[in-house]
Amino acid sequence: MGRHLSTVEPAWRDQLRPEDQHFADVLWGRLAPEPERRSGSELASLGDVDRDVYGRQRRAWFREVPPVRLTAHARVRHQLEAERLDDADSDPGFGAPRPITVIEGDPGVGKSKLMDVEGFFTSAYFAGFRSRPGCKPDPRSTLTRSTADYIPVVRVKFRPTQKTIYKVIDGILTAFGEPGSSGADRDDSLGTAIRNHGTRLIVFDELQRLPLTKALGRDVLNLFRDLSDSCRVLIGITNIDDVVTGPRTDGRGAADDTLDLRSVALTLKPLGYDTDDEVKEWQQWLMSLEGRLILAKMTHPGWLSVDLASYMHAVSQGHMNSVVRLLSTALSRAMATGAECIDRALLDTLAVERAHESARATRIRG
Repeated sequence: MGRHLSTVEPAWRDQLRPEDQHFADVLWGRLAPEPERRSGSELASLGDVDRDVYGRQRRAWFREVPPVRLTAHARVRHQLEAERLDDADSDPGFGAPRPITVIEGDPGVGKSKLMDVEGFFTSAYFAGFRSRPGCKPDPRSTLTRSTADYIPVVRVKFRPTQKTIYKVIDGILTAFGEPGSSGADRDDSLGTAIRNHGTRLIVFDELQRLPLTKALGRDVLNLFRDLSDSCRVLIGITNIDDVVTGPRTDGRGAADDTLDLRSVALTLKPLGYDTDDEVKEWQQWLMSLEGRLILAKMTHPGWLSVDLASYMHAVSQGHMNSVVRLLSTALSRAMATGAECIDRALLDTLAVERAHESARATRIRG
């Protein structure tokens, strides 16, 4: 509970693609150097330029807080790990279709972050697997293929402008770095890209951003089913019921015409604050943020994780992204005014998301 997810061997970093190298540096806390902690008098002695540089360093340090392993997310994390290891022992493209894994939940509960973590560990696992002497290479890769051509994980973010299945497939091909295709060639091009790049996992985030008409929803689900015959499919969405299911129309049968028969649904909820264990985990998570907030007058341990714990939960209603955004704004404000302090009085002046604004009237003590 509360541990950072920095458990990947540093020796694997050079085998990763640039986006995963960046994520590795976040996990290991290497992306932004920790700024020196300065007293109020030391801050006062800085010139305008040095004070501005120091402020940017502190903001960067807070933004790059590593993900934390939370007990509340254990079921989702364990399921993804089991699927990753199970897939590693099978030959890609053969055997039973893999499940379509869906992570659903409100905005701000950590779906994208968990999918980023799973994508990173999948990349790290197969990069490390390929780099170990004597290990059997991925059947769809070759010993001469460069790291740039080997893409074990592809990440796709949907856009509202993708109003047809053809635009959706072109978006996926773009994520592979492949040119778009036309007509019936699209399906073949996508299958070829998966095979050529040795892809093990495709992560689809923000599925709700698609204009999901009944026809497009049906086509997208058919596409997911087809993709899961070749690699794992991981989907992030607010509510999977928003996707309209329907019978296949491509003449290839209707044996798996419901998403319920092919998908594993994992739900993420806002962090709770009712039981002792929930309070403890919430405080431990806040402690990980507290350590990244460097302010001259906030030096005593627990100023956030204990003193403001109940307040932060009441304001955010347990949505982690809301807490991070509020604290990021508060940090900038505390530095700009020279107060070098985040307290309830400052937080009361800062806006939060409309969905949480009404919670201000029901804050519990703290």
